[in-house]
Amino acid sequence: MKITGKHSLSVVIKWMIHIAMVAGIALMLSLPWTLKWLMQLLFENVSSHYRFYLIILYVIGLCLLFILNELRIMFVSLERTDPFVYRNVIALRRMGVAAGILSLAFVVKMFVVNTPMTVLSFFVFFVAMLLSFVLGEVFQKAVAYKQDHDLTI
Repeated sequence: MKITGKHSLSVVIKWMIHIAMVAGIALMLSLPWTLKWLMQLLFENVSSHYRFYLIILYVIGLCLLFILNELRIMFVSLERTDPFVYRNVIALRRMGVAAGILSLAFVVKMFVVNTPMTVLSFFVFFVAMLLSFVLGEVFQKAVAYKQDHDLTI
């Protein structure tokens, strides 16, 4: 199977991102009711942290939807077999900022309600932030080389 272009793995991944975005939007819309239901299921009464969880989950959900949208845009360029465009540099930088916001959200959650998963999520998104910024710089250099190469031919 081809990796880029029409009828390739990148198209399959792009459709998986679309499905994840639709599911994420549905979860975000139902969050007040599903969170209350889960908290009643796990605790005897709705926890005093309900509002905190609602806010933190909306911040996390919006950031993740934003990252998925930027990934979708990048996979569109892969479908066109032209990944080294400046728009992908911008997308990587934006994903880095969103991952940084997610890291901060998990730091806040660590001080209110800490779990091992919160600490792990913080590290995952902190590394994702650093990786996005580094890849953004690499892509920027690749775009510059590509533009220089296109001008010499």
